[in-house]
Amino acid sequence: MLYIVPETIEIMKSIEKLLELALERKPLRLTYESCYSHGNLYTSLKSILPSWDICIPEEHTCAALSDWPAKINRDVVKDWLKKQNIQDTDDLLDGACEPFAFYLSSKIKLMIENGNFDSVEASYQSIKLEFDNLNPRDAAKLVFEKFVQQELQSPSFWGPEIVGSYKDYLFGHENSKNSIQEAANVPHVHIMPLYVLNYIFDGNELSDHDLQSTVEETAQYSLHVVGLVFDKSRNRVVIADPNGSLIPGSNIEFLSMPLKRRKAKASTSTSRFDLDIKKGQRSGGAAEVFIAKSNGELLPGANLTMISGGKRSFSKK
Repeated sequence: MLYIVPETIEIMKSIEKLLELALERKPLRLTYESCYSHGNLYTSLKSILPSWDICIPEEHTCAALSDWPAKINRDVVKDWLKKQNIQDTDDLLDGACEPFAFYLSSKIKLMIENGNFDSVEASYQSIKLEFDNLNPRDAAKLVFEKFVQQELQSPSFWGPEIVGSYKDYLFGHENSKNSIQEAANVPHVHIMPLYVLNYIFDGNELSDHDLQSTVEETAQYSLHVVGLVFDKSRNRVVIADPNGSLIPGSNIEFLSMPLKRRKAKASTSTSRFDLDIKKGQRSGGAAEVFIAKSNGELLPGANLTMISGGKRSFSKK
């Protein structure tokens, strides 16, 4: 029998509690460490699959498929969704990371099978360009038809070989490590979901009253999902994130894994990026981030200064 140390068991319980909070979508202060790049995903996957290449989105360079639909096409897409008996079309469009992650993963899988995959950046851009040029109704059908007609709960939406619950595919959870190791042994190119806990920051530090009374989806733990595309013949796994690159200073940061309590005080507005910027300013310089290259190489990033103008743009995808 595999022995798991008590500390790990407690961490898993904390991750599972955060999963519950993310699914409840209630405003709360952030009390755990967060990060603003895919580098944490890279490090974790590399520890599980040390001989594999981990291909992740580079900073600022990857197109976001989830930017769709354009404002002029939104009503057309909403009309199509209403015909599929979707009541809250805005909620689905604003939080459609799962169907987009599945679509992006499936397209990258096809590229790899056909020998057309070059890099994460090139594939994201090519897929987005093709998708944006589709008729809005045709595009909506491609992404949403299977998702809105599904009879099974996520993560089963991803296919019959995806069994279990969220925690079996939850970044940072011990169960997901087993799922990743099993997926790496499948001989053909295939996909699986990886659910990622994140935090959506508000532009202000909210009071207890604000947290209890707000009706906006802000200042809360949330659940994002990316696709993992496994290519065993090349010992390569590609991360398919429909949001593209994480943008330092945006309103969303991933929770860092292994999970650990935040050293700074709990907050609804102060992100890891904000703290790093302040630290850089105190030391007389700017904060430094690292760039995770698509071939798995980690390079020093540019020195960043705080984005001017309001706090952050909002998206819950």
